[in-house]
Amino acid sequence: MTVAANTSVLVIDKNGKLLNVVDKFSSLSNLPIDKNTIDVISKGSAQNYFDQTENYRLITEKIDNSFYPDAKYVVIAINTTQLEEATERYVKLIVIMMSFWLLSIAASLYLAKWSRRPIQESLEKQKTFVENASHELRTPLAVIQNRLESLFRKPESTILDNSENIAYSLDEVRKMRLLTTNLLNLTRRDDGIKPEIETLDSSFFDKVFTNYATIAEENEKGFTAQNQVGRSIKTDKTLLKQLMTILFDNAIKYTEDDGQVTPSPFVLMIVIFILQWQTMALVLQMKIRKKSLIVSTE
Repeated sequence: MTVAANTSVLVIDKNGKLLNVVDKFSSLSNLPIDKNTIDVISKGSAQNYFDQTENYRLITEKIDNSFYPDAKYVVIAINTTQLEEATERYVKLIVIMMSFWLLSIAASLYLAKWSRRPIQESLEKQKTFVENASHELRTPLAVIQNRLESLFRKPESTILDNSENIAYSLDEVRKMRLLTTNLLNLTRRDDGIKPEIETLDSSFFDKVFTNYATIAEENEKGFTAQNQVGRSIKTDKTLLKQLMTILFDNAIKYTEDDGQVTPSPFVLMIVIFILQWQTMALVLQMKIRKKSLIVSTE
């Protein structure tokens, strides 16, 4: 009878004594045999000559052969140690491969999100630019429109009679040009626009409030403002007007028809304070960057 390399046949007498010769380096001689489990596949293990544990699948058969009267049982033992070790290695390999696969997916998702960040930032900048442009260009355009329409209502008037309206319109055109330039610079440069600090007296707010009253009248809404700025302030004139324009534009937008827009002096002072603080921070930041550039070039 031919058996596989990992299969052994053990011949046992009625007392459980091993009759045939087995490899002394294997664990077959130490393998426990249960004669009561006939025709049942069972598991067994034993220590070999090198103190290594070997695992087997066992099946015991009862025999009666006249040529071998002492032989009563035959045990077929299949050594499964290598198979189990190989299976364990394959399982570990699969776990490692799955781990690397999951890590690669996580890394891919992270890199995809990281690569999309500049695009998202660019879209946010574009959105901010459009919002700022819509806020800050709406008021000068409305002032110019109102002034020009007043010229048509007085066709017999001379240029000298309408010099104030023309001067206001030209002033708003210059401001619009400066606004568009600053907005474009803001989108193109990482450090934003360069603040220009100047001294503003209280009459600046009177002119601004006059323009706002004109726009409110065109929108069939009232506008009442009290200039309580009693001293000169140092800040960026363009940035201050931009901020006030955004607040006024929102006030006009969310005020009901025939409603009244009344700026709070307290809110105005807070706006001035915040703008002065941010302007100083921008100036300080630009100085630090300038010094760092000088150091890096040296």
